[in-house]
Amino acid sequence: MMKLKKIVNSTMVYDSRKHDDANGKYVIKIEDESITSNKFNSVKLFVEFVIKKLHIVGLIKIILTTDRKKYNIKTFAYYDNNKSLCVVYSKNRKIADVLRSIAHEMIHKHQYENNKIQEPVQDIGGKIEDEANALAGRYVKEFGYKNSEIFENKIV
Repeated sequence: MMKLKKIVNSTMVYDSRKHDDANGKYVIKIEDESITSNKFNSVKLFVEFVIKKLHIVGLIKIILTTDRKKYNIKTFAYYDNNKSLCVVYSKNRKIADVLRSIAHEMIHKHQYENNKIQEPVQDIGGKIEDEANALAGRYVKEFGYKNSEIFENKIV
């Protein structure tokens, strides 16, 4: 059984370093009351799937939030390599779309780990963003073939 640690109000944290999941390579923090344990399990399984696909080496911290201001989210997500932090805006988005954003930012982590990124990165288009967009879509579709519920569930 998956153990989520309740922190404050509706904030929950899952730390794979305290379990045998994906060799302790991720922490997921949920700041979205609408994410049920079933939806969270989909997120967890997807993160493990992408870690394996990309052979991610270091720890990644993922936050799903409904608060744009708290994290200064301008689009749907961002990755901060200095903190190994992926922040995803999850309010009113289908779970498949949230997963695509997670994958996109995890691909940026992989690009940093493999020295593909030289600052500054072109925000729209360009080799780095195009690779992240293409692979993220591919990973969601591939994962969805075995986990079709991601195409139905909605985060409200």
